[in-house]
Amino acid sequence: MGSLGGAWLNRIERGLTTGTNQSTTVVVDGVLYPEPALGKVIAVDGKTGATKWKWTTPYGGITRRGAAVAKDLGPVCTAAAGNRRVALKERAHLGVDALMDHACNGTGGPAG
Repeated sequence: MGSLGGAWLNRIERGLTTGTNQSTTVVVDGVLYPEPALGKVIAVDGKTGATKWKWTTPYGGITRRGAAVAKDLGPVCTAAAGNRRVALKERAHLGVDALMDHACNGTGGPAG
């Protein structure tokens, strides 16, 4: 047990000391989807720690509880300020696109 240690380190917010974060990281097929403090969603390779893609909300940061992933449906979903839900889809070597971006009824997480 004395030889256990971290395999990698990813400073997703570069030492940010502002904002709030109450989210839980979701892991699907070896990819971690943390939601850091300022309204981003980041895809991190669980094996290497490398950032695969990053999406920054154009609406400003809000406190969220974590991304939602429907493995069979594809998108990573998140909540955004203005009572919005956003579905994110990775495009090979092009980063990520916001597929759905609309106001929702209710104030819950991505499920609305």
